[in-house]
Amino acid sequence: MGLTYRVPPLQVQVMLFGTLRFNVAEIAVMAGSAVIIAMLGYLQTRIRMGISCQATVSDPEMAESFGISLQKVRYIIFFSALPWQGWPV
Repeated sequence: MGLTYRVPPLQVQVMLFGTLRFNVAEIAVMAGSAVIIAMLGYLQTRIRMGISCQATVSDPEMAESFGISLQKVRYIIFFSALPWQGWPV
């Protein structure tokens, strides 16, 4: 009598687009990433900080004339990007 092995629920293979095989976990990560990217893109064009970031990059002098603090925006961008870089190492 042999041992039986059940495949964990997130490791089940799913066929997509004919011959491509993905685990359910991989599909969940891809879907979650797409949602996060779409949400960040939406916020980048709708909230004040996102618009300030775009203005600072595209035309710093014009952004500063509208009262946007370039140094403050750049510090916020820098320190919000640090966790993504794995800092401190």
